Amino acid sequence: MMREMWLSSRDNVNLLFEICHQAFHLPLSHPGVVNKLTELYSSWVQDSNKPLFMEAPAPPIIVSSLPVSPSPAPPPAPSLSVLPWEAISGYSKFDRSDVRAGLQSSLKMFIAHTSQLFLHQQSGSNGHQLEIQVDSGRRILKLYQEIVQQWTLDGETWLYLLSVLLHLTITLLYDESSPPPENRDTSLGGSIADQLLQ
Repeated sequence: MMREMWLSSRDNVNLLFEICHQAFHLPLSHPGVVNKLTELYSSWVQDSNKPLFMEAPAPPIIVSSLPVSPSPAPPPAPSLSVLPWEAISGYSKFDRSDVRAGLQSSLKMFIAHTSQLFLHQQSGSNGHQLEIQVDSGRRILKLYQEIVQQWTLDGETWLYLLSVLLHLTITLLYDESSPPPENRDTSLGGSIADQLLQ
């Protein structure tokens, strides 16, 4: 029932995604939140029964030239005593056509949200936070692999994913302002380089 409510209108879906987006900006002291969201996105990507927002928008209804009657009679208004509870409460009357954003835009949104985790700046002295970021980063890169393996991406989504991966590679592996670390496991880029370059 909660899933039904959250996905019942575009405003609810937008609020849900804004919450998810902001969660990836949380400090790394909250790894459970990031990992749960990554699992949620992964379940949406792998599930053959996609959430409504991942479905393609309904095609627009094209009105053909129908003969117009000169004065159509308005339908009679039903009395409140006849209306079922759903009609009064409006619960089952949600217009869900505006919720459908399509698979490709949903995948791009997942990529945009999750890539924020890699932008957290780390001080080299905090090994525990680096461990957390490496673990979460590996989960996110695995999600990207699942997206590629599970769905056929259009050109725009491919380009978006590749540009994010290229940006991550340049940002994490190439820093001309400082010499490379002696031990590659002391940096995020060095720790996930194998998976990033796969």
